[in-house]
Amino acid sequence: MITIFKREDKLPSVVYDDENKTVKIAGIIAPENPIDFFSKLEEEIKNIYKQNNHITIDFQLDYFNTGSARYLYLMLKNLKDFQNTEFIWQFEKDDEDIYESGQELEKLCNIKFRFIEINR
Repeated sequence: MITIFKREDKLPSVVYDDENKTVKIAGIIAPENPIDFFSKLEEEIKNIYKQNNHITIDFQLDYFNTGSARYLYLMLKNLKDFQNTEFIWQFEKDDEDIYESGQELEKLCNIKFRFIEINR
């Protein structure tokens, strides 16, 4: 596991599992500067993809603010045409907001998420 970003108050943890070629983004996304955060995240994801020609992006978010939603959407639009890319959207059983946000992003970006209900 390689840590790309450490979890902070308003930033998620982002780790890369080299064995499974998976980038896991977990926690809260509400950075002061979403442009900076998402541009760095997207660059890291693209670099990992270029090295492997495959990537899984696994979201396990507790919350993201409206400013982050816009940049999350833009990042997903930029990544949607990568061949051999899987998108996973995990959500807690009772968290309808996160689940519905994933459904909305899936539809808006014209990508396919694999939705996974989790119990914590």
